[in-house]
Amino acid sequence: MLISCATAPKDEITVISRAFTTVDADQKIILSKNRSFEITLPSNPETGYDWVLSIDNSNVVSSSGYHRYSPDRSGRQGLGGETMWSLRTRATGDAVLTYSYQNESNTRLPASRTVTFMIGVR
Repeated sequence: MLISCATAPKDEITVISRAFTTVDADQKIILSKNRSFEITLPSNPETGYDWVLSIDNSNVVSSSGYHRYSPDRSGRQGLGGETMWSLRTRATGDAVLTYSYQNESNTRLPASRTVTFMIGVR
């Protein structure tokens, strides 16, 4: 799915038409209300780790509850792939989306990686 939105890294606004990735993390992403968008992160479920999503303001951004894993296109085992989440803006405001890469069988272990997206809905 292609999307169009704006990011505001400094005083500039740039329009992008793709799923958000780690390249877009840690900068404010500005979207309009009632907008669907996607976030894609590298993952490898064969390692026993998976991404866990936490949204600090679900009134502003909500997850459809839908995410899917796509393996590496080469077909080689063990390379991993990507997991994509479908999300939607709901109301004006700000939300922080935090993705934690955690061990599924031992949730007491700390996340091996954390990626944060700051979403502003205008």
